[in-house]
Amino acid sequence: MEKDEFLSIHRDIIFENGAILTPASLIATILLAASLVMSLFHNGVHDPNTWTYLSFTLVSAVVTILSKICRKNADWRTKILIFAFILAVYFFAIMTTFFNADSQATTIMVAFVLIVQIFTMTPGQSVLITVAGVVILDIISYNFKAPRFFWTDLWNSLFFGTIAIIMGIYSNCRRYQAAYDARERKYLSDYDLLTRIHSRNYYERNGAEICASARHSIICIYGDVNGLHEMNNSRGHRAGDEMLQTVAETIAGAFGKELTFRFGGDEFVSLAMDSSMAVVEEKLEKVRDDLQASGYHVSFGLAEEEAGTEPYDQVVLQTEERMRKNKAEFYAKAAEAAREAEASGGANAANVAETYIAGPEGSGAADLSDAAGAGTGVGSDLNTAAGPGAGAGSGKGVRRTNPRISKN
Repeated sequence: MEKDEFLSIHRDIIFENGAILTPASLIATILLAASLVMSLFHNGVHDPNTWTYLSFTLVSAVVTILSKICRKNADWRTKILIFAFILAVYFFAIMTTFFNADSQATTIMVAFVLIVQIFTMTPGQSVLITVAGVVILDIISYNFKAPRFFWTDLWNSLFFGTIAIIMGIYSNCRRYQAAYDARERKYLSDYDLLTRIHSRNYYERNGAEICASARHSIICIYGDVNGLHEMNNSRGHRAGDEMLQTVAETIAGAFGKELTFRFGGDEFVSLAMDSSMAVVEEKLEKVRDDLQASGYHVSFGLAEEEAGTEPYDQVVLQTEERMRKNKAEFYAKAAEAAREAEASGGANAANVAETYIAGPEGSGAADLSDAAGAGTGVGSDLNTAAGPGAGAGSGKGVRRTNPRISKN
C-alpha cells in the first residue's frame, strides 16, 4: 500500500479502533473486577495482587467511560486512550509477573497475542509494542525470579512474541487493505467517477436526511445537458466527457459540491436549503452565462417546497417535469431554426440542427449564424433560443428569455 493510500484511511482506522476500545475495555473491567473479588476473598486486602487488580480495574473503567465519550471523534484523544489501554494491559501483566516470582508468567503471554489482534496498527507498531513487552518481561524475570522460572519465561516470551509479531503483521496488513477496499467501494457508490460529484445512489440513501436539515424551504435545480449525443457523434466521447465535467463543475461551484448530484448520463440535480428563489435564480443565471461562454447548453427547471410538507423526493419530481418541458422547447426551436436556415440558405436541416445543438467545432457557444450564413442570427439560451433577425451572427439583439419557474 502506498503512503497516500495509507493516509487516506488513517482516520477510518482510528475510528475503528475507537469503536473496538469501548467493548474491549469494558470486558477487561469486568474480568479485573471479578479477579479483584476473588483475590479479596482468598488473599485479603493486604495482598499485592489485590491492589494490582483494584488499580487496573479503575484504570480500565475510566478508559471505558472516556472511550464512550470520545467515540464519535476519531482524533488524537482516541489514539491516546488506545495507547493508555495497551500500556495498562501490558503493565498489569508485568506486575502480576513481578508479584508472583515463584511461578512462570502466563498473563503477559496472552497479552502479547491479544493486543495485536484486537487493535489495527501498522506492522512497525505491532513489532515495537511486542518487542518492548518481551524485553521488559525478561528483565523483570532475570532480576526477580529463580533461574528455572527465568529460562521458562524467556523461552515463552520469545515464542509467543514471535507468534504475536507474525500474526500482527499479517492480520493488520489485511485489515488495512480491507479498510482501503471498503473506502474505495464507498467512494464508487457515493461519487460519480467522471464528474467527481455525488451520485444518484448517494442521494437515494441520504436524500431524506439532507432535506430534513432544511428549516424553511427546499429549492431544487434540475438540469439536463442539451446536445450530449450530438457532441459525442460530431466530436467524440472525450469532448462529451469534457462537457459533462464542465457542467458539473459549474453547477457545483454555484450551489455547493455536497448538494449537487449527477442523476443520470446528462442530468444534474442541486438543492438549495433555506434560500430565496431570487438568490437561486441569480446563481442560475451566472451558471447559464458561464456554460454558454464555454459553448454548452443546459435546460433547467426550478421548484420550491416548504420544508417538511412533502416527501423529500417530491420537489425533485416537480423540477424534473419542468426541466423536460424546457428541454422540449429547446429542441423544438433548434428544429425550427434549422428549417429556416435551410429555407434561406439551402443548408442541410439535420446538419444545421446538430450544429445549433452541439455548437460548431472549435467555436465557443453555438450560434446558428455560423452554420446558416448572414441574415439569420439565432442566439441560444440554456432553456430557450432567440428567433431570427438578430443580425449576422454578432449576437447583438438576441432575446434572452429567462422566465421565472415558480412553485406550482
